[in-house]
Amino acid sequence: MSKRAVPSFLFKAIQEAKSANLVLAGDCVIAAVSAGADSIFLLELLDELRREIDFELAVAHFNHHLRPEFDAEEEAYVQSIAATKGLKYFSGEASAEKIRNSKDGLEAGARRARQAFFKSLLLEIWRDGDRDPDSIKIALGHHADDLAESMLLQLTRGTGIQGLIGMRSSEAHYIRPLLELRAKDLREYLDVQGIKYFDDHTNSDCRYLRNAIRHQLIPYWNELSGHDLVPKLCQTSNNLEAYALAADYYIEEQIRRLIGPAGQLNSKLLLQYPRSLQTLLLHRFIRGNDYRLAPSARQVSQILDSLEGERQDQCFELGNKRRLLHLGGILILESESEY
Repeated sequence: MSKRAVPSFLFKAIQEAKSANLVLAGDCVIAAVSAGADSIFLLELLDELRREIDFELAVAHFNHHLRPEFDAEEEAYVQSIAATKGLKYFSGEASAEKIRNSKDGLEAGARRARQAFFKSLLLEIWRDGDRDPDSIKIALGHHADDLAESMLLQLTRGTGIQGLIGMRSSEAHYIRPLLELRAKDLREYLDVQGIKYFDDHTNSDCRYLRNAIRHQLIPYWNELSGHDLVPKLCQTSNNLEAYALAADYYIEEQIRRLIGPAGQLNSKLLLQYPRSLQTLLLHRFIRGNDYRLAPSARQVSQILDSLEGERQDQCFELGNKRRLLHLGGILILESESEY
């Protein structure tokens, strides 16, 4: 650690980030900063972490244009922080009208717009430099309270183990160094240090389900149970992730037995497994060939039902210009160009 005094809470957060190996020497880490307390603390953490690990840090801000009375001020503030710290700054924006008209709701539309910006940013940085793609990472400011809320939100929709895990500290190019920290502690740290951040008033609007879970359901649950629900849910997420990793390892071993040299899957061998494993294996086969495909449990079940029938030659449309062919006991994933 540098000789410069570092507040104890920040020091502890730095040590946890180091032990998780989320950031490695030589990485290029882009902090997604909205101007809210979570992302401002994230930037403080990563900036301090640079004193111990030699990595490149940059800042990215995405303007949804959903709050015109605050958007410009927040964007200018994030840009000024990046300039003060001598960090490269990236910005993106989306049409508020397009987000509001999203078929699956405003929150989902906003999230999809941000993700598209992050993906384009990852590609831009990779193309502009001679970097290992795995060394380019987007750091997100999700914390323990966000994780707990996501788990409960997934429960309301119906989900499996992956959904119940909620969030992982590392997923593809995304890292979440704050998942062990509580929202109130982040805010308290910033307040004590006199570091400015912005509050989004829409986060208090309980017409949105996530906000209702945060402000109504969890406090009520805490009152009923007599203990803080958030740490319990975070521990449950960790337990489920351990099981999921073990299951992933087993699925990978089995999928190698089922896939031939040309990448086709042996349907006769697949159907020898219990139905629950058939589902996991078929889903893995499809996603493993094209990560953009996300077949629903219902769709996978319908495919398996068809495979168990007497008909041998079948075609299943998967979307995204891909289809699954069943020919003579093998499954082949085909793109539109091969039709």
